[in-house]
Amino acid sequence: MNKCRILGLVILILMGWGTTKVLTAQVQLPSEEVQVVRDFDARLASTERLLLNPEMPPMDTTKLAYNFAIQGRQLEYDYQPPQIRALGMGRADVEPSYSSYLRAGYGVPNSPLADAYTHFGGENYSLYADGQHYSVNNRNSIENQIVGRTHIGLGGEYVFSPSFAVKSNLNYDNLINDLYGYDSEVDSFSQEEAARRFNRFQADISFLSKENNSWGLGYQFTADYQRTSDNVMASENKYDLSTDISWNITEKQSFTLGAKAVFINFSDSITEEQNLNIYALNPKYSYTNGRFLAEAGVYFGSGNGTFIFPDIHLEYGLLEDQVIAYAGSSGSIQGQGFSLLTERNPYFINTMDSLYTLEEWRLYAGAKGRYQKLTYALNLAYQNFTNLAFFTPAIEDSRVFSAIYEDGNTFDISLSLQYPITEKLTTSLLLNKKFISLDSLAEPIHTPTFTIDLRTEYVTLSDNLQLWLDVRYQNGVNFIDTESQFDQLGSLFDVSLGADYYFSKHWGVFVHGYNLANNTRQRWNQYPIIGRNILGGIIMRF
Repeated sequence: MNKCRILGLVILILMGWGTTKVLTAQVQLPSEEVQVVRDFDARLASTERLLLNPEMPPMDTTKLAYNFAIQGRQLEYDYQPPQIRALGMGRADVEPSYSSYLRAGYGVPNSPLADAYTHFGGENYSLYADGQHYSVNNRNSIENQIVGRTHIGLGGEYVFSPSFAVKSNLNYDNLINDLYGYDSEVDSFSQEEAARRFNRFQADISFLSKENNSWGLGYQFTADYQRTSDNVMASENKYDLSTDISWNITEKQSFTLGAKAVFINFSDSITEEQNLNIYALNPKYSYTNGRFLAEAGVYFGSGNGTFIFPDIHLEYGLLEDQVIAYAGSSGSIQGQGFSLLTERNPYFINTMDSLYTLEEWRLYAGAKGRYQKLTYALNLAYQNFTNLAFFTPAIEDSRVFSAIYEDGNTFDISLSLQYPITEKLTTSLLLNKKFISLDSLAEPIHTPTFTIDLRTEYVTLSDNLQLWLDVRYQNGVNFIDTESQFDQLGSLFDVSLGADYYFSKHWGVFVHGYNLANNTRQRWNQYPIIGRNILGGIIMRF
């Protein structure tokens, strides 16, 4: 045992002495004279690859079911009204609204005016009434030249719930367009012979929803009755039943369905009783997605014949609201009865041995938008029509007109501009040009083809003084004279100027001047329009 210990001690002493010698030898070597005996090349010894094939743990097929028992509890919160801190902002004046309006005045030539409107209502209902009388008696200048209109209207709406409401309107109009046309055979005629008077009565009732329900459905059903009669025993009754149903499928998609049935009955002392029935159906699907809008549908119509028109509208915002391009097609069928023809030409006499429907199919494209302050709209349209009424002198009396019906097409260009020069000064311009081609007539008769309308409005004196200026130009129209030859009437150049001044909150005065250029252009052959006329009076609003 002792021998082993002595032997180990000797070995340790020898190893320590060897190490000391080595370290002493390394220290003695100069740092600049290190000699590399050989390059060190470390290599891994070749070992046998250990293959490991991991195994997935067994799948946990235990299905955990959680059952939460939550006890209902009503929490009561005491909400305090928010405190709004007033900011140092400029005061914005709110334009006052008035429920009643009255205007009364008189003008030269002999022209009385009375115009009134009032409305009132509550939470679920609203009612209104309006009336107007305006006439011009110019017999001192042209024999029997009298025009005028008297109107009375009543209406209201009652809302039972967002899904059901009822509204109705009643209107009565008495129109005066006394005859004063002359030809080479007629030099004078009595006031009774010249009288041309119309009575128009209209009543409608609608049942509708004010909001779409939870399924996105909305509706409106309307029944409308109109009666037109004149002072020479001609009358027309028109019944119009229409339905409009809308369905908001999603926020971006909707569907609408319009249906209409129109029944027209005309009678007078000369011709047999005439009847015309018109039916129309218009389903349409709409899709909108940001700048893009697409509508696609079909218009079915039946009158003198059966017609189908594509109803399409596409719209895309190229530069947000600066440039919005659109294109599409549309169609319609309309009954050309006694009421419609006398609205277009009050000197039309009831020589109606048949009633015709006007069928129109239209293709259009254009652009609209806003550039800085300028608002614009440019529209191009091609329209094909069937049975459009034009007016020619009646054979039995050249002072009045009868209707002929033409097929053809028209190309229409229109441009509208509106520009606020300042906050108080605004101007607008409308240009329209038509190119009309007819199957039988060489020229469109009594139809303007070029129109310019310019309107400027200016508000000053703390908004108490309102000024406006209207300038209108319209080209002369073609007509057929008593010898069945084409001729042209003079053009229209009309300048009108008006001023309304409120010297208090509820009272004001007005002065309007119409046709200051005193242009007596004939819109209808032998019927010059009234020249210069001035009108003034008072205004009340409450």
